[in-house]
Amino acid sequence: MWDVIEREKAHFDRIRYLSLPSSTPVDVLVRQHRAILDAVVNRRPAAADKALRKHLQEVLRITDDLAAAHQDLFVRDA
Repeated sequence: MWDVIEREKAHFDRIRYLSLPSSTPVDVLVRQHRAILDAVVNRRPAAADKALRKHLQEVLRITDDLAAAHQDLFVRDA
């Protein structure tokens, strides 16, 4: 799993940097991260899966908006 995270981290960092002026409010992101961590710490895999999917949906929403605003920086999959 760590290999996947390391491979994709640069892409997620780019999304984070581009989204700073207009991203999801920090308090929402903190709540999402806390929900993921809480589920993992308490060994609730179904809850962790649900919380992570919710957070990643936010990332995808932001990515679509950023790709539209910065078409020169993104390549759409065919």
